Amino acid sequence: MKENFEKLQAELLKSAHRGDLKRTAEILLKLGRVYQEVDMKEHALESYENAKKLYNKCKNPRGEALSIFNIGIIHEERGNHKNAQKMYKEAAEKFKRLNDTKNQAKAIYHHARLLEKEGKFEDALKLYKKYHKLCTLMDDSSLVLSSHAKIKSIEGYLSEQPINRDWLSLIGYPIVILLAEILTVYINVLAGLGAHVLILFVLLIHSSLVSNEKLKRV
Repeated sequence: MKENFEKLQAELLKSAHRGDLKRTAEILLKLGRVYQEVDMKEHALESYENAKKLYNKCKNPRGEALSIFNIGIIHEERGNHKNAQKMYKEAAEKFKRLNDTKNQAKAIYHHARLLEKEGKFEDALKLYKKYHKLCTLMDDSSLVLSSHAKIKSIEGYLSEQPINRDWLSLIGYPIVILLAEILTVYINVLAGLGAHVLILFVLLIHSSLVSNEKLKRV
């Protein structure tokens, strides 16, 4: 590891001295991975960011996309999920423009997994479906099966959530109606009537949403 690191450092100095932007960026990308392997995240991030800048200067979109993806991984490892998601999304878009299905799928998978960790299951599901389509295009049976299983798992979890909301509605609405009655009888008739109208409006919206949700499942 030490010999590899020293070799890369020496090559970096030579390529930088020659003004070879592409080669310097390639070495910085490799250095970033070496730093990452030994858990030197700050140095890895710096190397990836410098590689990204150089790839951008020499108009190498593939190298830039790889750098952005690796920056995302470092942000995720450091717990900076917002920046990680931004990087994964940007990398996926760049890989898509390059027709690099494999790396596009990889970036989307990392983004979806991170959303799932944060409990954003509906957003994660959308990305897992995109990932599944790309796995199908790549004709990778193991990835197709695993992504399909992940989609079904999240769909199963989400299908249970409306039941919980319905129970809350059954408990919550009678309490609100009781309060509206008390308001009408003992405090202010107009305010009480207004509360009843508001309750009816909320019930209509809730009924519409439930109907739409059921139609989606059919």
